[in-house]
Amino acid sequence: MPLMFTLSVRKSTALPIFFISLVVSILVYTSSARAEYKLATGDVVEFSIAGVSELSARVQVDLDGSVSVPIIGSIPARGLSLNTLRTNLQSEFTKRQIPVREPNGRTVLTSVAPEDVSVRIAEYRPIYLYGDITRAGEVAYRPGMTVRQAIAHAGGFDVGRLRVSNPYVDAVEYQAQRTILVQELAVEGERIKQLQAQLQHTSASSSESSTRPIGSSLDEASVLAERLKLQQQDHAKQLRYVQASAEIASSRAAILSEQKSKEEEGSKADIEDFERSRSLLEKGTVSTQRVSDARRAMLLSSTRALQTAVEATRAQREYEEATRDSQQLQDQNRIQLLTELQEALSRRSRVKAQLSAAQQKLAIAGSLKTVWTEGTGTTVLTLYRTDETGVESKIKATESMALLPGDVVEIAIKLPAL
Repeated sequence: MPLMFTLSVRKSTALPIFFISLVVSILVYTSSARAEYKLATGDVVEFSIAGVSELSARVQVDLDGSVSVPIIGSIPARGLSLNTLRTNLQSEFTKRQIPVREPNGRTVLTSVAPEDVSVRIAEYRPIYLYGDITRAGEVAYRPGMTVRQAIAHAGGFDVGRLRVSNPYVDAVEYQAQRTILVQELAVEGERIKQLQAQLQHTSASSSESSTRPIGSSLDEASVLAERLKLQQQDHAKQLRYVQASAEIASSRAAILSEQKSKEEEGSKADIEDFERSRSLLEKGTVSTQRVSDARRAMLLSSTRALQTAVEATRAQREYEEATRDSQQLQDQNRIQLLTELQEALSRRSRVKAQLSAAQQKLAIAGSLKTVWTEGTGTTVLTLYRTDETGVESKIKATESMALLPGDVVEIAIKLPAL
């Protein structure tokens, strides 16, 4: 019986001892794993000495890799584990007498036991996220943080480079823009056809063609055709008026030219009659009155011939001016038509470019609708990590990958081909 009792006791105590050993092993392993982290520039270390609150401090690892500790001064920290830094600080403090202020106000020197020195990492270096994410920038590191947790802390994924608000709303807007641009393109095509017809002095065909706009744009095309028609009718009226003035001036010039010829013939006859009368007067065969009448008739015919010549010259000048005005009116009309044609061609090119852009936006919005609803975009995560020696590594990451302080994560969402 005693033997059986002894065996039972041994069997019952063996199981707790096993679990205690397992827990201790896990704690030791965890402590060792955490101690393996090496300090780097940017980490913040907090240390304290039991019973000496004025020596507690939070210090950051400087660019030179050291930390500044009261009493001790600057001490290397970069590349060291937390346990190693703690051991070094314990060694430094135990060599010195630390001034401590007592409650009565006196300052005394006291020694520090190694177990009184406490060191911990108060703040790790941040990690950095950039790319297709809502809030790019730094994220405070927490031990055990994964890529997924960091992305969630930064607001989640976002196709920021496209600045998409709602692809469904955008698709409706782009479709409306496309419809308007198609109508504008058709109207400009109709305008160009009408202008080319006017330049060729032919009337535009009234039959419907493939370029004629549909729906309400038919009214715009009709208004355009009517406006061009009225412009040409007004031009034709002005041209007929100027041409009629030119014809009148031409007829008047012809009449005056004929009258001038007759006046010149009459003046010549009067001069001959005067010369003959004067010759006969010298011979005594005619009276002086007859010579005076001949002389008066000569002067009158000469004056009348001169006036007719002046009127004929004026009429010729009016005819030339009317002809020039007629040509100028036609040239101005052609210049105006060419100018409007050039502007219409320019507008058509601009509308074509805008229409192409609207169609591309519509295609992109359609693709984003798929990403929005089905999440068909491919997420590519790239992690950049720098080791203790300063060498940077590029790692293809996953959302479940654990991060380390100072890691940089690039997030890229590859959209489906448009």
